[in-house]
Amino acid sequence: MDFELFVNILNLDNPALDESNRRVVVSLLSTDSSYPLIVSGFNAGIIVPYNAGTTSPQATAFDIPNNWAFYQEGLNGNAADQRQRTGSPGLPADRMVRSQVDGSIFELGPYGSQNALMLAMVTRPPGL
Repeated sequence: MDFELFVNILNLDNPALDESNRRVVVSLLSTDSSYPLIVSGFNAGIIVPYNAGTTSPQATAFDIPNNWAFYQEGLNGNAADQRQRTGSPGLPADRMVRSQVDGSIFELGPYGSQNALMLAMVTRPPGL
């Protein structure tokens, strides 16, 4: 079962960056509530894998002006010590994120590949 959505995205800080009629497709493989929901259509990678380097980052920033990206645990040997709550762990190696609210499990796309939908900045002529 597929659902096709056309969404309008409003940038409350800068209306010039609003997006209209962005197409989103959601595919359900089963109506069983415990079956995973698969989403596709990604066009950018924003999660840096642990084995990336400065010459081959394998991801792009999601905040272009500040050059910020998410990263996998172990990047540059940066491992967290969970017992002492030190270090900067990054995203889990198994790509599974668990909700602290209801226990739902979300699987992230492969690190170092396309795993996000980045929307382009649109410049509108004055008066439109």
